[in-house]
Amino acid sequence: MDITTILAPYLAGVTAMAGLIVPVTTFIRKHVLTRMDGWEVVAFTVVLGNVFTLAGVFTHVVTWNVLQGVAFGTFSGLYSAGLVAALKGSVGTIVAAIMGVLKGALPEGTAPKDSGTPNSSTPSQG
Repeated sequence: MDITTILAPYLAGVTAMAGLIVPVTTFIRKHVLTRMDGWEVVAFTVVLGNVFTLAGVFTHVVTWNVLQGVAFGTFSGLYSAGLVAALKGSVGTIVAAIMGVLKGALPEGTAPKDSGTPNSSTPSQG
């Protein structure tokens, strides 16, 4: 048995748990804790991951002990914090830039630089 066979169900579970944690965190950040950012998001997602996982442990939805539940919840929370950051930062910035281009307005400071190729309206500065 190789490591991928062992880790595949675990990582699938972490991704599924992130599917619960990320929307809840996003909703809470938008409507309740609007100033939550940085390490607070990481702590919140870890706590939320542990709450969800330990609820599963104590209701016997999963057959893990408490330590396994805490480990899974913590890892799921950290994974989710990365997704929240990606959605807020990198992906959000990319989507905003694409939408700006589609609307015909580039974000300030990101206009294309002159390539140096003359066109019909600008005389060559040879």
